[in-house]
Amino acid sequence: MTAQRIARRLEQLEAQMAVMTASPLMLAASRGALPVVLRLQLRTVAEACCVAWEISLPDFLGPARDKHLVRARWAATLIARTGTTDSLKTLGRAWRRDHSTLLHGFHQAVRLLNEGDEDFAARLQQARALISSTTTKGTTT
Repeated sequence: MTAQRIARRLEQLEAQMAVMTASPLMLAASRGALPVVLRLQLRTVAEACCVAWEISLPDFLGPARDKHLVRARWAATLIARTGTTDSLKTLGRAWRRDHSTLLHGFHQAVRLLNEGDEDFAARLQQARALISSTTTKGTTT
């Protein structure tokens, strides 16, 4: 790379970091506590939550509203909202949900964490760890 291209790319990365540091996850990444992930892939988030909640991706994307399915979706929404700049509309298209359903899920996930739901917090942490290990290997899909 030429010096000009490097300088231009650095400016782009700095602009992206300004947007991403609005979330606690990305702020930690910018401080070196986590590997810098410029963009989490929504499929990676969904798959990690599926593993943590022991469900299949078709169940995650399907219409069922069983408690364990819904909580996995809530966690995915929380991770995506704090780790990406994707809009609720984009998340909804990817996960076959309305944006208002995802907003509700985000608020429910925050509520569960604030109430100290240990099972939810542990599974959420497991999903985040899976995402972190996937993204550090450079195998996001």
